[in-house]
Amino acid sequence: MSRARVLADYVSSGDELAATTTVASAALPKAGGAMTGAITTNSTFDGIDIATRDAVLTSTTTLATAAAPKASPTFTGTVAIPNVANLETAVVANTAKVTNATHTGAVTGGTSLTIADDAVDSQHYAAGSIDNEHLADDAVGTDELANNVVINTSGAITGGAITGIGTNRFSKDDSTPSGTAVSIFSDAVFGSTDTVNTGITVLGTGQTGLVFGNATDSDVGQIRYQHSTNKIEILAGALISLTAASADVTVNTGNLVIGTAGKGIDFSNSANTTATGAAVGASPAEVLDDYEEGTWTPRVAAYSGTNASITQAGNTGFYTKVGNIVNLTANIAITAISGTVSGICAILDIPFNQLNSAINPSGSVTFSSVTFLRPDNKGPTFVSTSSIAFLSSTNGLGWGWELLSILDSTSVIRLSITYQTT
Repeated sequence: MSRARVLADYVSSGDELAATTTVASAALPKAGGAMTGAITTNSTFDGIDIATRDAVLTSTTTLATAAAPKASPTFTGTVAIPNVANLETAVVANTAKVTNATHTGAVTGGTSLTIADDAVDSQHYAAGSIDNEHLADDAVGTDELANNVVINTSGAITGGAITGIGTNRFSKDDSTPSGTAVSIFSDAVFGSTDTVNTGITVLGTGQTGLVFGNATDSDVGQIRYQHSTNKIEILAGALISLTAASADVTVNTGNLVIGTAGKGIDFSNSANTTATGAAVGASPAEVLDDYEEGTWTPRVAAYSGTNASITQAGNTGFYTKVGNIVNLTANIAITAISGTVSGICAILDIPFNQLNSAINPSGSVTFSSVTFLRPDNKGPTFVSTSSIAFLSSTNGLGWGWELLSILDSTSVIRLSITYQTT
């Protein structure tokens, strides 16, 4: 090659090396030497697209295409590990659950599992899965359970839906209670016809009991026990109606009401009295079934014969009935009497008839302005089951009924008599 040709090539390559352009026409030295400045390219090296790789390495997104640093990684977002067998399944199984999530596997670790309100009912737990071995001592309280939860004495939840008992029952043991609830009170039935002793135990040291209420009043009645005084009290409203203490029962307010006629207080446990060595009947009546007291208006008239015209003013009477025994009192004042006066002098309109006219009790009487035919011995007694008259006698002679003729316009009669009624 001529010297002139070599010199020309050298000058040309020197111009390209000195050029500042970045286009492909700029030449690179063939060998040796150090290069300065940035080198850009839109081509690939060894089949790798350098531009795409650079975008991935410098990306800050959390997409799966973003590369993770090789050491001391800090991840944001969701990281899936599809290439490690069972690792993702194990992580998901122990991840805290939210509403509508399905939990599988055991719940472990120090973080409590939060369950949404009303999320656990009979449709969402397996039979026998909730018992005292799977709940902490304080895990189930009034804030954690719906109303009317059924829990038997073994600590297991039984009896159907947790969210409402309906006609379900509380069982003393794990067996299904037998028997049918009455239609009036079917919300809960305690015990079973298969058990001998059934009940509710309420423990305390002060005042314990049951309170009854409604939509407008949370305390319309109570049955409560006072530990300090050893008393059971029954309340209607705010008043203590009945108190049972030791061997005595006290009616605090109101009355002891016998709701059915003919019923009362039974004294059959008391010893029967005897007369002349014989019991008073094979089945003596020992039920005190009635008590009554009141007023009545006595009236004087002829029991037989001609009834005179009699004016009476201020007649008063009182009675007391205990069982079948009646006590009568009467105060009679005559202000005028006229007409034909004959017949037996009788007192009518008594409140209760006498039991048996063949057994005639007598009473006591006092008079003013009365002239008896036989003044020695006199007194009131029954002339019939509904009428009282005056029986008298002269000493040593027989008796007889006094007539209306013994009265005048100023006569006053006061009497008292006790008798047996039906």
